[in-house]
Amino acid sequence: MSILLCYTQGKSVLSGGLDALEFIGKKTMNVLAESDPGFKKTKILMERTVSLS
Repeated sequence: MSILLCYTQGKSVLSGGLDALEFIGKKTMNVLAESDPGFKKTKILMERTVSLS
């Protein structure tokens, strides 16, 4: 029982950490897009490619 609880909590922490990294990445891309007009083209190209998530 305790192994399952530990696994579940670890999975939850990992998932939360990945969500936080995704949020930070999206915010960073938005800030870059505001200050760099050429970045919008790069962002469009990146959205067309296959994502790991």
